[in-house]
Amino acid sequence: MTDSTEQGGQASARRWLVFAALAPGLLGVTSDEAGLNVALPRIADQFDASIPEVQWVVLAYILAIGSLMIPVGKVADMVGHRRIYLIGAAVFAIGALAAGAAPGLLSLAGLKAFQGLGSAAIQATSMAILTTAFPRHERGKAMGLFMLVGGSGFILGPLAGGSIVSWLGWRWMVWMGMPFGVLALAAGFVLTRGLPDRSAKNGEPFDWLGAGLSTAAVVIFLLVMSNGNSWGWTAPVTLTGLVVSAVLATGFVLWQRRAPFPILPPDLMANRPFVQGLSITFLIILGNVPVFMLMPFYIESVLGHSAVVTGAVMAVAAVAFTTIGPVSGLLSDRFDWRIFVSISTVIIAAALVLLSFLEEGSSLGMVFGLSLMLGVGVGLWYSPTTSAALSEVAPSRQGVASSATLMVRYTATVSTLAIAISIVTALMASRGVEPTLSSVTEATSSGAATAFVDGMSLVFRLGAGVNMVALVVAMAPFGRIPRGRHKGGRQKDGQLRGLRPVDRLPERVNEGVADGVTEGVRRSD
Repeated sequence: MTDSTEQGGQASARRWLVFAALAPGLLGVTSDEAGLNVALPRIADQFDASIPEVQWVVLAYILAIGSLMIPVGKVADMVGHRRIYLIGAAVFAIGALAAGAAPGLLSLAGLKAFQGLGSAAIQATSMAILTTAFPRHERGKAMGLFMLVGGSGFILGPLAGGSIVSWLGWRWMVWMGMPFGVLALAAGFVLTRGLPDRSAKNGEPFDWLGAGLSTAAVVIFLLVMSNGNSWGWTAPVTLTGLVVSAVLATGFVLWQRRAPFPILPPDLMANRPFVQGLSITFLIILGNVPVFMLMPFYIESVLGHSAVVTGAVMAVAAVAFTTIGPVSGLLSDRFDWRIFVSISTVIIAAALVLLSFLEEGSSLGMVFGLSLMLGVGVGLWYSPTTSAALSEVAPSRQGVASSATLMVRYTATVSTLAIAISIVTALMASRGVEPTLSSVTEATSSGAATAFVDGMSLVFRLGAGVNMVALVVAMAPFGRIPRGRHKGGRQKDGQLRGLRPVDRLPERVNEGVADGVTEGVRRSD
C-alpha cells in the first residue's frame, strides 16, 4: 500500500513537471500574439506604411496559425506530440529572432507567418500532451491552470510590449518571443523526457490533399473576413473569395469521407460530445469577442479617457477569466461540465445586455463592473468545455482534436470581428456618418459617437442572443457526456462514448501509469 501511494505521488509530481514544461510555450505564443498590435504604429513609421498595409503583419501571423492548426495536429498524431512540440518551440524562437531583424515590411510579414507555424505547433500539441499526461479526473484542473497561463500571456503581452516598444523600439518587442521559445524548447526536452507518446502511428501516410484543401479553405475564408469591410461585402473579389472557400471546404469534407488516411477522421466529427464542445466554443466566442474590440473605441473616443484606462478595463476582464478558469476547471472534474457552461452563457448574455445600455455619458465604474462580470462568465466556460470534449477523444487523435478546437477559436474570432465592424459601420452610414471606426476617434461632433454607440449596442444584444443559442446547445441531451464516476470523482473505465475498445485502451493504460494504481500496468512497466 505504501509503495502504491509512493508511486502515485511520483506520478502526480511528474504530471506537474510536464505542465511546467508546457507553460513557457503557451505564455510565449499568447503574449506575442497579444503584444504585436502594440508595435504596429512604430513599424508603420519605420517602413513608411499605412495602417492597412502594416496590418498585414498581424494578418499573416493569424492566417498561418489558423490555417496550419489541423495539418500540424495530424502530423503530431503521426510522429508524436512531444516531437512536434519541440520543433514548434524551435521554429517559434528562430522566427522571433529573424522577424526582429527584418529589413522590410514584406519580409517581416513573411517571417511572422513562419513564426506562426511554430505557434500553431505549440498550441496544437500542448493540450494533446496535457490530456495524455493527466488522468481524466484531473484534466479540468489542469486545463483551468493552463488557461491561467494563457490568460497571463494576454495580459503580459500588451503591458510588457508597450514598455519595450517605448523604451527600446519595436524590434525588441518582436524579439521578446525568442527567450520564451528557447525556454519552452529546453524545458520541454528535459521535463517531458520519457513521457509515453502513444499517439505515433508508424507507416501511416500523410493526407496531403486533405491538408491542402483545408489550409486553402481556411486561408481564403479568413482573408475575406479580415478584408471584407474594406473591399466591400458585395464586391466581386469578396463574393468570389467566399464561393471559392465554400467550394474548397466542401471538397475537403467529401475527400475526408473517401481518403484512406484522412487528416480529419469523419468518425471524430461524428463524436457528438466533441462536436458539441466545438459548437459551444464557436458560439460563445462569436457572441463576446466584439466587446474587446469595440470597448477601446468607446472608452477613449466616446468617454474621453486615456489608453491607460482602456488597458485597465481590459485587464479587469482578463484577470477575472484567468482567475475563475482554474476554479471552474477543478470543479468540473467533480460536477457535470454543462452546469458551468450554462451559468457562463447566462452571465455573459446578461453582461452583454447591460453593456448594450451604455450611453455617451455612462460612468466608468459601470464599464469596469460589467467588464468584470463578462470576464467571470468567460472564465466559467472554457476549461470545463475543453476538458470534457477532449476527454471523449482517443489519445491517438488528441493532436488533430486539439487543433480543430483551436482552429474553431481563430475562425470564430476573425468572423465575429468582421461581422461586428460591418454592423457598426452600416448603422453609422445609415445616419449619414462616415462609416469607419476612425471617424469616431476623429469626430468633432457627437453625431459619429452617437451612431457608434447605437451600433455597438446592437452588436452586444445580438451577442447576448448568440450566447443563449450556446446555452441551448449545451443543454441538448444528445451531447451528454457520461460521468460514471466512482467515489472520489474518478471515471470508470470504458465510459468513452463512441470509441471502440481498441481506441479506449490507450487512455486506460495511460491513466494507470499516471496514477500508479493499476497493478497490471505497473508490472508490465
